[in-house]
Amino acid sequence: MKQTSILILILLLLINVQIFSQPRSGGNRQPRLGIVGHVLDKKTNDPLEYVNIVVLKEEDNTQVNGGITDTEGKFRIIGIRPGKYIAKVSYIGFKSVFVDDIDLNRSNRVMDLGNIYIEPASLQLEDAKVVGEKTPIEYKIDKKVINVSEQSTSISGSAVDVLENVPSVRVDIEGNVALRGSGSFTLLIDGRPSVLDATDALEQIPATSIDKIEIITNPSAKYDPEGVSGIINIISKKHELDGISAIINGNAGMHNTFGGDFTSSYRTKEFSLNLGARYNERYSPGSSLENRRTFNDTASSFLNSNGISERARTGWSINGGGDYKFSENDIIGFSARYGDRSGGRNSEIDYFNYTEPITTEKRYTSSNQRERSGDFFSSNLNYTHTFGPKQHNIYLEAMYQKRNGDEFTINEYIESDGTISDGRKNTEVGPGIRRRLKLDYSYPLSEDSKLEAGLKYEMNNSEDDTKSYIFDPANSDYEYEDEYSYIIDYTRNISAAYGIYSGSIWDIGLQGGLRGEYTYRLIELVDSNSSTLIDRLDYFPTFHATYKLNEIQQIMASYTSRIRRPRGWYLEPFDVWTDANNIRRGNPNLQPEYIDSYELAFLTNWGNSLVSLEAYYRIRKNKIERVREVYAKDITLMTYTNFGRDYSFGTEMMLNTDLLKFWNMNLMGDLYHYKIVGTFKDEDLTKENFNWSVRLNNTFKIFESTKVQINGSYNSPSISAQNEMKSSISANFAIKQEFFNKKLSLTLQVRDLFNSAIHEGNSYGPGFESYYTFERDAPYVSLNVSLNLNNFKKERKKGGTNGNGDMDDDEF
Repeated sequence: MKQTSILILILLLLINVQIFSQPRSGGNRQPRLGIVGHVLDKKTNDPLEYVNIVVLKEEDNTQVNGGITDTEGKFRIIGIRPGKYIAKVSYIGFKSVFVDDIDLNRSNRVMDLGNIYIEPASLQLEDAKVVGEKTPIEYKIDKKVINVSEQSTSISGSAVDVLENVPSVRVDIEGNVALRGSGSFTLLIDGRPSVLDATDALEQIPATSIDKIEIITNPSAKYDPEGVSGIINIISKKHELDGISAIINGNAGMHNTFGGDFTSSYRTKEFSLNLGARYNERYSPGSSLENRRTFNDTASSFLNSNGISERARTGWSINGGGDYKFSENDIIGFSARYGDRSGGRNSEIDYFNYTEPITTEKRYTSSNQRERSGDFFSSNLNYTHTFGPKQHNIYLEAMYQKRNGDEFTINEYIESDGTISDGRKNTEVGPGIRRRLKLDYSYPLSEDSKLEAGLKYEMNNSEDDTKSYIFDPANSDYEYEDEYSYIIDYTRNISAAYGIYSGSIWDIGLQGGLRGEYTYRLIELVDSNSSTLIDRLDYFPTFHATYKLNEIQQIMASYTSRIRRPRGWYLEPFDVWTDANNIRRGNPNLQPEYIDSYELAFLTNWGNSLVSLEAYYRIRKNKIERVREVYAKDITLMTYTNFGRDYSFGTEMMLNTDLLKFWNMNLMGDLYHYKIVGTFKDEDLTKENFNWSVRLNNTFKIFESTKVQINGSYNSPSISAQNEMKSSISANFAIKQEFFNKKLSLTLQVRDLFNSAIHEGNSYGPGFESYYTFERDAPYVSLNVSLNLNNFKKERKKGGTNGNGDMDDDEF
């Protein structure tokens, strides 16, 4: 019944929009005069959205009309009187292009300007001309696009390292990624959900295999509403060259870190095929310290520790895909990826345990090992059909993903004589499977309006078998603990439908959408009668508006409604030992978070500089918070609760400018006020603070083939319900040298140049408090070698590209 109601809602939306969009009869209206065309990036051949087109009188250059390109880079400007005109095509970060000889008259009412190619602004270095540079960051109506090829200081790292220099994103020393202050976001790879969770996936992707990163903080109703802060979309490098082309990369660095990847393609006019592979080993050694106190009304117990630890990640994958254009209107595509990954942490920690009033003192060493591993597979089949004179199209997609996960944790207390006095071992195994079917439809209603609609059905199933073992000193072996061992079956099915209408009123571009989702989720504890069921229908409205002040300035505003559903292990109602001093327990009564997000942005060119200002306001209701409390002496229990609400109000600023002919500077700043309101265990944890961060990236063109890059970042202190993080600062350096007409390049990179990126903070709650630090071994030095085997010219296409543009993700 609930699924049917969603479909009825969307059908009513489509019918009403269709009725009101029909042309009204009456009168013998003559076709209006105007121009049409298609704007493409000269370097990548990609269509460019929201390019400004200004129509000028040929005789005195006065402006008579104007418009912007759509998502396919196309424009149509109607309502021009007969006469001779010039069209100025301009886009932030690109050279302006003028198209003259436009003569509109009775015999030439609508003039097609064809494909118009514009190129990124270039730098002049005395007699040498540096061409082909992309702007580091491009701003579009609904997203920020980061060109990874311009980030030399992260080229030997992973996607996590690249994100350290991306607006709206913050990365801590342990590789945890947050978007607009929240770790809850949707991760996509080439517009499709990742088979791995966000942390694993980002660590596995080499920076050299990434072309662009899209940051979408307020996505429309077409996109999945899951996640607090929006979408991060990793776009892999692809080739659009006739013939065979390839890029090969290799890197090596300190701490036995190394890896490599290659991307290759074969392309004809009707057929394309791509193949790639990657392998990476990354190790991050460091030292940690923690001072923990648990207490009651009469006594306190202190557990102080310090030691060394090493995070390790290893992974490999192969991927392939292609598409076949079997007619002018039909394209079928496919892709597949298979790989394996493992990651974990090993540590040797010295402990000093004592109580006050003093009754006992104890010193011992703890050996800890944790590893997660497993293979994964993902496949996709899609079909696009474009039909009718209005170029409306339909997109169909089927997706299948599977991942296997094995987790192993062991924690042992070792006495001074080398004997094991206590220990605990945990294992967890289980596969996860996701299947998805989706349909998207786009229909241009008129010259400046469009209707989009779609359906999706997704099935997620997983099984987790958790076992716990405790060390028995009597027989020096581990014994199975039935009370802490469980098998969980997890099912989540989502049915979704959406409708979007885009149009304009005067000079204001408008887009309104509504998405409905029905969620069925069942978590069952095998061999018991315990289960948790969610059976719910949700609606998510979205709204976007743009207003062009003039040909180089525009204002954008948006509102989106989003949801954050609890992850599976958030709901599991049993205790799992993560180590000898910490237990995790889920909360089956958790409710999803609901998020209201508002944004206002202003973009402009200022001389040779790009300036952007973005203001945002976000409210989270039913906020899901991870909290801790005392379980027993020196042991804390971590669980999850709907804490209350939080509020984020702030602004992001970006300045990209050429200070000198050889010196480009990119300055990014984020300032926001954060307030959290809620209680836990009858304790009021309401608090607020002011956060700010700044990132400065300097790129120096020493010679045509030599580039030096220096960047630095600072993050202010931040808070959560039970934590206060200290500030952090870091700096990176890189030098890149190209050879043989850019076919070979070497990049020497030094990260955390002054060993200043330290993870430090305090945690406190009912009956406990702690202070902790983690400092990795730095600076970290690495070398990247890149070989470009492309020797072909791009074929200029006669029209826009076809694609789904979809960006959905869900955990499974």
